[in-house]
Amino acid sequence: MCDRQNLELRRRQRQQLTGLVEQTDVVSEYYVQPQMTDEQDTRSKHMREYNIGSVRDAVREVMGQQNPYESLDALRSEERADMRKTRLHHSRGTRLAMDGNEVLEFDIAGSSFKQFRSEHLGVKGKSNAEDYMKDARPKWYNKVFGWLPGVKSVKQIKKEALHRAKQSARAKQTLQAVQPNSPVEYTHDENIARRYGDVQRINGKKRKHIRKTVSPEKKNKTRITMAGPLNIFGASNSGDYSIENLREYIKQMGVDYIQQTMISPAWINHPHDIWIRMRGHSRGGVATIEGAMMIKKWMHDNIPGLEHYVKFDITQFDPVPGFGSASGANERVDMTGQNVIREGRDEMMPLGDAAETTVVYSMHSEHAVWFTPQEVAHTKRIILTPYQHGVGLGVTDEQQSSQNATATNSHRAAFTDAATGDAYRLSSLNELPEGIYILDENNAMVQIHDEGQLNAILDRVLKDTSGQGSRHEVIQRVAQQWFASHQSGQAPGAAN
Repeated sequence: MCDRQNLELRRRQRQQLTGLVEQTDVVSEYYVQPQMTDEQDTRSKHMREYNIGSVRDAVREVMGQQNPYESLDALRSEERADMRKTRLHHSRGTRLAMDGNEVLEFDIAGSSFKQFRSEHLGVKGKSNAEDYMKDARPKWYNKVFGWLPGVKSVKQIKKEALHRAKQSARAKQTLQAVQPNSPVEYTHDENIARRYGDVQRINGKKRKHIRKTVSPEKKNKTRITMAGPLNIFGASNSGDYSIENLREYIKQMGVDYIQQTMISPAWINHPHDIWIRMRGHSRGGVATIEGAMMIKKWMHDNIPGLEHYVKFDITQFDPVPGFGSASGANERVDMTGQNVIREGRDEMMPLGDAAETTVVYSMHSEHAVWFTPQEVAHTKRIILTPYQHGVGLGVTDEQQSSQNATATNSHRAAFTDAATGDAYRLSSLNELPEGIYILDENNAMVQIHDEGQLNAILDRVLKDTSGQGSRHEVIQRVAQQWFASHQSGQAPGAAN
């Protein structure tokens, strides 16, 4: 086949993507897919080290002539960037707020992390906000003689830089709220200050690693970030940021937000939706769903006539209870069960089918023991990835997109639906159609419609790995439950 015929064939295949953004289209949100032309082994270092087979090869082998990558491959083979544009889904919470909803977001970190991982902002999450201040420039004498009266310590200089960044960021946010069409660029330090927010008090005690930000330029969207367990470098589920304490903090702060919103004159005069959006990683992912279910139980008991106004949007990133914590709800939860779950003094209620829920699992992590994930039954979306335990949270994506109009070109990873070409940042996975997806080494997702097909793919991908049988079994069980409830015609949330 000549080059001209090959080009025409690729163009026809490319046109089959419903998420394609043509040059003539008026689309404000787009993502330029990476150019990929060679058939080469693109497995990550993690996949090679742990003998994880190519997901892409396994999918194509099992699906045979029904090659789900064909159209996306054709698009990604284009040389011109403007020929590789597809729709981008991102910043779901901000868009909900701008549409007139009240939005409270929780970002709950994994063990040993003080903040939710944000490598794309230069924040790994293991340090304090002041440690990331580029404007803090201590001299040699500050480092050596900072303990002397009249000489500023390095710590003091960092704190002053953070204070300046907070003040300037707030001024810009206020200006942006008043003049929404005026472009505003934030410095690195200002972005860190906005991300970390202000320390919160809970039960009369200051919690250094629970912080809140309110964004006036985003219709007062509120974000709360919490550390994961920190004791023994995160190995122990204990201390102020244990799963049990985190879920209680989530309940308290979530209930307070709902109450304060519902008694405000604006809401009383015009009742509207209140979105509780949560993202959690590892033990933070376990605490996330349990905290949400505790809020649900409180609403059921205290405001039964108003609870339909509160919407849940939950994404769990490889939820793992860890050593000594894998029991009860930490071990398994059912999103759509009917029974109240009792864990010590805490009571939880399944969220039901009205909630938007996604669980992102690592098929085979870098941890040999004590990392069996939580079994989350009847979630709306399951995404199986070849990533390590971080499931892409630590990945920085510098592909061109509509978001690059801001001060930074770095963003969270984007997963692309191979069937449509739509790209989804990790903040907007709940905009995916419901289903079970498997992510390949090129960040392309394929939806799996048959349990036997999924098992055949997993067998090929994991055949040369060793250990982690309990992780593999949990993944197979949650997939089996998902297929059983959907193929039987049963509405998963019928028991809501």
